[in-house]
Amino acid sequence: AEARAVVLAFAHCYHSRLATEGDRAAYGSLFARVWVGNDLTAAGEVAVARVFGGGVVDGEWFRQVLDAEQRDYWRRMEPTAVAGVAPNESILETVFVLLVSILNKIPIFLVGKPGCGKTLAMQIINATLRGADSHDDLFKARPRVMVLPFQGSEDSKSEGIEKVFDKARKLKGGFGFSDHKDNESNDISAVLAVVLLDEVGLAEVSRHNPLKVLHRTLETDALAEFRGERSELPYAVVGISNWALDASKMNRAITLNLPDPDASGLRQTGTVIVEAALLGDNAKTNAQEVLPGHLQDRL
Repeated sequence: AEARAVVLAFAHCYHSRLATEGDRAAYGSLFARVWVGNDLTAAGEVAVARVFGGGVVDGEWFRQVLDAEQRDYWRRMEPTAVAGVAPNESILETVFVLLVSILNKIPIFLVGKPGCGKTLAMQIINATLRGADSHDDLFKARPRVMVLPFQGSEDSKSEGIEKVFDKARKLKGGFGFSDHKDNESNDISAVLAVVLLDEVGLAEVSRHNPLKVLHRTLETDALAEFRGERSELPYAVVGISNWALDASKMNRAITLNLPDPDASGLRQTGTVIVEAALLGDNAKTNAQEVLPGHLQDRL
């Protein structure tokens, strides 16, 4: 369990920041080589393979460990929220990174082209994290999220962003998970405020420079951390943008750079859409069995 946690932590912090599939594959391979080379508990590759159920320890191994965790989270999502949604790599990764970041109150920026599932993933998380009313037992002991949105524009001002963060502070977001196993849906102490900065890229180009407030609102208490005390934000922060922000903002948060979809992801998405449209939820066949040959080739 500890070894898997290390892999997932590196994937959450660093692998997600890489914007191309080539860079991600190279990172996975490098991680595997370093891991095997620094295994101090047993004999290199054999020991690592045993920890993760056998197989060769390489870049594909890194991808498999991450994919298994992402799919486990996906199966725990609210069923009505994921109905008809194709679980391609993009949406699986976005849900995984969002869920970990929100529950740990780590700021995160989602960066990707329109249509890659950034807003959809946030809607799925919002529908899933409902405290004691959650569908899955894993989330019943977690707080219910309350999303506080801010719509960015080219005319955004810092005062508007400040108001959203002030409201989040009043919801008293700084609490631990284990204290809320008997949450009531109307208990404000069991609510985790999530500041959602939608179209934050547009706000960045505003002549009013509204994002300057993020330098302060995304920072924890550095002095307390220096003294060895725990310091965390009283809220979670999610920024959604079609392009990357400047480094002074991005480096204060986890960044998920969503690569352009590959042929496999497009095929999977198209198949789910066709099956939902032609066959219905209770169909026993799949899209490949009912589509004309020329459409099958395109899937």
